Parts: sequence; C-alpha cells; structure tokens
Amino acid sequence: DILTVDELVKSQVRSMFTLCRAMFLFITNEISGLRYTGGEQQTKFWCGEDMLHALREMTLESSTVKHYQSIVCALRTVIDESKRRTRSISKAKPPDPFAVSYLENKLQLFNYILHEEAKEMDNFELALIRERDGRDSFSSRLSVWCFRPSVLFTNMCQDARAVLLTSGTLCPTDSFSSELGTRFSICAELPHVIDTQTQVWAGVVTTGPGNISLEASFKCSSSFAFQDSVGKALAELCEVIPNGILCFFPSYRLMEILTERWRSTGQLDEILQLKPGGIFNEPSKVTNSELDIVIEQYCHGVGRGALFFGVCRGKVSEGIDFKDENARGVVVVGVPFPNIRDLQVDRKKQFNDSSHRLANGLLLGRDWYRLQASRAVNQSIGRCIRHRHDYGAVVLLDPRYGRSDMLNSLPKWLRSGVTSRGPLESHVAAQQLRGFFHGRPVPDPNVVRVPDPPASTVMTSSAWSGAIFAPFKKPRRR
Repeated sequence: DILTVDELVKSQVRSMFTLCRAMFLFITNEISGLRYTGGEQQTKFWCGEDMLHALREMTLESSTVKHYQSIVCALRTVIDESKRRTRSISKAKPPDPFAVSYLENKLQLFNYILHEEAKEMDNFELALIRERDGRDSFSSRLSVWCFRPSVLFTNMCQDARAVLLTSGTLCPTDSFSSELGTRFSICAELPHVIDTQTQVWAGVVTTGPGNISLEASFKCSSSFAFQDSVGKALAELCEVIPNGILCFFPSYRLMEILTERWRSTGQLDEILQLKPGGIFNEPSKVTNSELDIVIEQYCHGVGRGALFFGVCRGKVSEGIDFKDENARGVVVVGVPFPNIRDLQVDRKKQFNDSSHRLANGLLLGRDWYRLQASRAVNQSIGRCIRHRHDYGAVVLLDPRYGRSDMLNSLPKWLRSGVTSRGPLESHVAAQQLRGFFHGRPVPDPNVVRVPDPPASTVMTSSAWSGAIFAPFKKPRRR
C-alpha cells in the first residue's frame, strides 16, 4: 500500500512537472521578443487567437487543463491528509502547498478561458513581464488577467433564483451592471442609521494656510509649498477634532514624502503636541499580527489624542471597525486614483475603451478609472460612524472632490453635507468643526477600545448605504 501511494504521488508530481517545464520553456523562448514599456520593465501580451496559440505551446487545451486540475485536486488531498495524520501512509514528502495553490489558481483561470470553445477568451489577456529585481538579475512572471468580472459572476449565479448585493460601500453603483454583465432590476441607496444633520460633519477643503491649493496631483504634490500647507491644515484639524484621527493618503509613496517633509520642518512635532497619544503609520509590508499591535498601540493613545496615517486600499482602510473615539475624524488627502503606470490598470482602460466592449455597455476607461478612486475613498470614509450613536467628521483635502462627478460618487448620506457647505478653506473648516464637537461628551482616557479583527463573512458596518438586486432563472434541479 505504501509503495502504491508513493508511486501515485510521484506520477502526479511528474505530470505537473511536465506542465511547469512547458510553461518555463515558453517564457524562455519569448523573452527575446519582449519590448520595453518604461523603466526596467519589458512586456509582451497575447489575446484572442494569439493567446490560444500560446496556451497550446504550453500543452494547455480544454482537455489537458481538466486533466491537470484533477491531478492538482489529488495532490491537494495528499497535502490535507499529511496535515491531519501524525503518521502518514506515504513515506514520500508531500508536495509544496504553495506550488500546488499557484497551479490550482492558474489552471482555474485557464479553464475559464478555454471552456465552451473559448467563448470568453476576448475578456482575458496573457501577459509576460520581465523586470529587474537586483543590480544584475531579472525576474519574469506569466500573468493571466480577466478584464470583465461577468465571466465569473454569471457562472457563479447560474443556479441562483436571485442575487442580492448589499454593502455600506457599494456606491457608486454605475459600473456594476456593465462589469457584472447583469441587469439589476432594483437599485437603492438607503439612508444611514444616524441623523446626518447632527452626527456627522463632512466637507471639502480646497485651500490650506497661505492660500495654497491642496490638490494632491502628481505635479502639485512635489512642491514644498503644497507639502507644508497640507501639514499646517492637518495641524488645524488635529487641534479641533478630539481623540483619534485616521488620515488616509492615495499611496505609500506620498505618505512617506509628506511625513518626511513634516519631520524635517518640525511640523510633525507640532502635530504630536496636539496629539500626545502618538502618531502611527501603517507599514507597507506587514503581517496581520504585526498590524494588530500597531492598531492596539494607537487605540491606547486616543484618550490623549492620537493620529494614524494609513493608505487608501490598505489594510487599515478596509474592514476594521474604528468606532467612537477611535475615529472621531477621517481625513483623506488627495484622490486615490489607481497607479496609472500599473500595466494592468492601463490595459484595463484600453480594454474598456475598445469599440467592441463599448457596444456591450462597459464604461469608458477614464470613467472606470475614476470610479476606482471613488470606491477607495468610500471605503476609507466608512471607518468613521460605526453605529447609530456614533458621531464624527469626514474631511476631504483636495479641491477635486468638489467636482460634480466626484460628489455624485460619494455615499448619499454624506453627499448633502458636503454640497451644502461648498468649498472651504482649512481655517474655516476648523472653525466649523470646533462648533460641531463643542459640548460633546468627553470619554474616559483610561478606557481603551481595541477594534475587533475584520470577519470575512460578517458585515461590520451598521448601515447599508446601497443594495442591488438581480433576478435570475429558476434554479435547475440536481
């Protein structure tokens, strides 16, 4: 029995080695044909029939993909068995779980491309990317990009009678129907559970001290005048917003540039005097347990006043429940557009702009790009106001938030407050915020409330700001 199991595992591993070798040879043969797309990066892309031909070169066709998937499934069983048993039937070392997971994910994508005579192939792209990872070394990676979520969504929903999507951050809903390939017969933006007139202050701050525009565009954000004005505006807000403030930036790079400038000018020390509980940064590369320690330290400081710097689309901006004094204010510096130099972002914009996709109802690339920024902002804003007795401030530091397209992408419960106040100078916003927080109860600084870790299956927000509903065919009997 031991010999049989060992030989079976070895046979399965040999089959997967054949696939990996074919993929490696394909990458090696194609490297000479790559072209530079900027900096030290070289790329090549395949789509349509060219992509199918490339897959065949890697021994990937509909029948072989299913065969490889069955082997991966068997190897997964071997791995799971080796974890459950202290004494394994097999004497052979189990396959590497990371390698098996990698192949499993890739094969699933290849299967989506090839199933039903490759009818969805136009929604996928194969990308070979080679870039420098050291002084004299390069790394290459083969990626499969799906540019239309409907490929997965419609397959997932084919047995459903109806699908209900609910979230506190569904807004803006413009792209859901086109991206998911589904007509939603009901679409609703629901009111918040709080009184938005008395429990939340929201505004767009367009200029800082010195009458400097706070537009954090690539061109403007490099000037010292802009960097210093943002720092002084943030200090004005820290003076009037009590307890904890979450301040989000579009990217780690801008966060590092600004904090380094404020450190060199002494502005960070001035802010620390206003928030003596500490100033904390979200690390760019950190484990969940390490991040939990940083958040706990921040929460211990909010009683005396604390400031947490985070990044839109980062771990802190999504899924963590900063209720009550842990987030009396959320400040967003700049507009978090996706990195325009990111190849996948650029190719997605081109995909949406093609005449064929426009005929199918996809948004223009520039509109899709803008909506990604709006969703990231709404996620960050959602860290504030976590239950019906909560209150706080949302401050958007960038004049671009005053444009009609950006305003209309904000949650309904926030939109009216922003619109009624109009564009504000930082000192005017600070005066209004002083009045908003005046007379509010002051919490005991010795009481610490640490946020619970986010649960993947439980919605932590207390309000559903959006819901969309799509009826499907009656489920098939099995």
